[in-house]
Amino acid sequence: MKEKEKQAGPIYIVSGGKGLAGNNMVHSLLIQYPNNNVPVIIVPNIHEEIQLIKLVDKAKQEDGMIAHTMVNRGLRSLLRKLCEEKGVKHIDFMGELADYLDEKLQIPSLQSPGLYREINQQYFDRIEAIEFTLNHDDGLQPQKLHKAEIILTGVSRSGKTPLSV
Repeated sequence: MKEKEKQAGPIYIVSGGKGLAGNNMVHSLLIQYPNNNVPVIIVPNIHEEIQLIKLVDKAKQEDGMIAHTMVNRGLRSLLRKLCEEKGVKHIDFMGELADYLDEKLQIPSLQSPGLYREINQQYFDRIEAIEFTLNHDDGLQPQKLHKAEIILTGVSRSGKTPLSV
């Protein structure tokens, strides 16, 4: 008889930005557990205390946990406090490193969520354009052709795909 598999509650990835860094961290580890059924829920754009209060209550109710990348020191501290008070497991991906850098660099942190993506937006736009190109190569998804900036046509094997990328 097969032993009953344990179920994990949801993992909430909380961020003042898009939550992509935390999502990458969580999924990098979850892949080590094949066929897991752990729900991962990204909760982006957290900028107010009330959002954190509601989220911690929801995580508590669903026996979930919170992994966060909050760069705003005040909200990060509040989230830690709320989780500890309510008994919700939490992992702070940014706090210890931010505290270390504050101490060593002796310069104020900008505490601006989404700054990495904002500064590197041109790179992300390029990746998005390449993904669009590959997803629509060889006439795939013709219903979305109106979204293309350029459409290349030509005979087979004439180098349209490498040129478009």
